[in-house]
Amino acid sequence: MSAAAVASVRRDVTAEYLANIARIKNLIDSGWPLTPEDHKTYGYFLLAEWQETEAVLARAKATEMDYRKQFVAFMSDPKKNKGTEYVQLDNGYRAKIVKKLNYGFVKDEASGKVNKAAIDAALTAIESMHPAGAYIAENLVKWTPELSLTEYNKLTDQLAPLKAVIDKVIVTTDGAPTLDIVEPKGK
Repeated sequence: MSAAAVASVRRDVTAEYLANIARIKNLIDSGWPLTPEDHKTYGYFLLAEWQETEAVLARAKATEMDYRKQFVAFMSDPKKNKGTEYVQLDNGYRAKIVKKLNYGFVKDEASGKVNKAAIDAALTAIESMHPAGAYIAENLVKWTPELSLTEYNKLTDQLAPLKAVIDKVIVTTDGAPTLDIVEPKGK
């Protein structure tokens, strides 16, 4: 079903349709089996509700961020680019503004990943520039372990014992599912 078709379901909501959805919901809540048509109808209903909510949320997030940035630009000290400021409001209230700077590292143009070679070169230079350079270089950059799923998934057959060892220090949790409506090719 195309995005336009799902959206049209929302526009064509009638009392009869809502009664049918309520009937199906009662069947689900009661543990009764659904017909294939009821299953499809309720699935499309959920998809349309999700799609509408997702659109509302996206607009709300963009609007909220726009107003937040406008307020901060209008009411805060333009000379400060980071730190906490308070703006006095009526009746003893204050608006707390926290300006932040995000820090990252240069990326490798080819891969788009952090350029570890450039970082290593900078740290090596720091080591040679100051008596405490080695200590500073060692503590200046934190390296966070990250599991390579590509390599992990290769640990099968004869390599299974290696997988068993690393599995002792890996924790898995359910991630948030993703949902998209994919239009048929050629549209």
